[in-house]
Amino acid sequence: MADVTSLYGDSSSERFEKRRQARAESFSKAEGEASQLRPGFSARLNMLCSLSGERELGRGRLEDLCDLNPNWSHSNVQAWLTSDWVPGARDLDMLVRFLCGSLEGKPDTRLWEAFLLFGSEHVANPLLDIASASDAELTDLASEVLLEITRDHRIAPNSYDIDQALADTVSALKDLNVSSPREELQAGHRRVIATRVFGSRVSRR
Repeated sequence: MADVTSLYGDSSSERFEKRRQARAESFSKAEGEASQLRPGFSARLNMLCSLSGERELGRGRLEDLCDLNPNWSHSNVQAWLTSDWVPGARDLDMLVRFLCGSLEGKPDTRLWEAFLLFGSEHVANPLLDIASASDAELTDLASEVLLEITRDHRIAPNSYDIDQALADTVSALKDLNVSSPREELQAGHRRVIATRVFGSRVSRR
């Protein structure tokens, strides 16, 4: 009977190690292929970070997210936060579950994942599920103010992320102690909001 072990040039342990390495390389390649660029992803991710209580973009937020997984490099996480680079499916799932864990109620993590990837144009906005009644009123006011700002300063609708701009406008209204649509906004308030949301893109008037 022929010696079948002679068909293999390596020992059993060497063959096992090669198969293990091949699986690891295949998994790594699949994860890399799953990663992709999605316009607006970083803005939506930072918005979720802010909602969950994570610190502002910078070393604090970057370090916090890197601590979640030792395999996440600073450059990769930075790309997620600033360059619209989407992590692989497993990393995205872990990231969203962590951030949603700090939100009120029982957020739908799958909906949040889809929202981060595609935005409110294609997916129901999960922000509506966590907004309180008072915030809902403030969101209506923010929508009106945002419309006025973009019209007055001739800002193209497709030149900014509407979800992030709306969240920034609501935040600015709260900082200005405006809590209801019934409260009158002064011209100075609108200038503050315009500068905060759009920065140097608004004309100096």
